Formats: sequence, structure tokens, C-alpha cells
Amino acid sequence: MENRDWITIFSVVIIVASWFVNSFLNRRHEILKKRMDYRLDALLSFLPIIFAINENRTEDEKFSNDIASSWTKFQLYCYKEETEEFEKIMLAIKNKDTKDYAESVRRVAKIVRENVRKELGLDKFEYVHKQ
Repeated sequence: MENRDWITIFSVVIIVASWFVNSFLNRRHEILKKRMDYRLDALLSFLPIIFAINENRTEDEKFSNDIASSWTKFQLYCYKEETEEFEKIMLAIKNKDTKDYAESVRRVAKIVRENVRKELGLDKFEYVHKQ
């Protein structure tokens, strides 16, 4: 074999290897984007709950549906810390403990706010409500 043959073989090996690496990286990127979509959907599903609580609409059937839907999404797509905090809300609802309920909702709202900003690549932002 001549040098010309080795160069051709080496070039083909590099092209095939590059194709496999590129395919692997593209697949990983697509999975990451899809995971982020599901996580954002799960985190944003908590917003109607916060709005309903602020407007004292917690007795509506829509509120019950929203909290059940959000709970399911949290269990499927959220991290352990987020899920555990949401479980505290559900436990407080079951026990009819308004103090724990309010505190749990506040903690989950803070976690959701921080994680949505983090997922979107935004700076941390601490909102202080002035009365």
C-alpha cells in the first residue's frame, strides 16, 4: 500500500468517527431540550395555584384540578427537593393544617421561581413585597 491509500483510509475513519460523535452530541442536546420543556411545564403548572391562593379561590373545582395536575407533574418531572416540598402542601391539605399549608406554598413558590429562572438562564432575583 502506498501513502495515498493510507491517507484515504485515515480520512474515511475520521469522517465516520466525526459523524458518530456529532450524532451522539445532537441526540444528547435534543434530550436535554425535551427534559427542560417538561420541567418548565411542571414548574409553571404551579403558577395557577399561586394565583388562586392569592385571590382566595381555593374552594373552586378548578383549583382542585390544577393542584392535582401540578402534583402529578411535580412527581414526574421535578427534582427530589421540589417534590418533597410539594408533598408537604398535599399533606397539609389532607390534615387541614392552614399554617403548614401557607408555609409550604410559600416555600414551593420560592423554589419554583428560582428554578424557572435557573432553567431559563436568568440571574437570581429576590422579590421583596413592600406593604
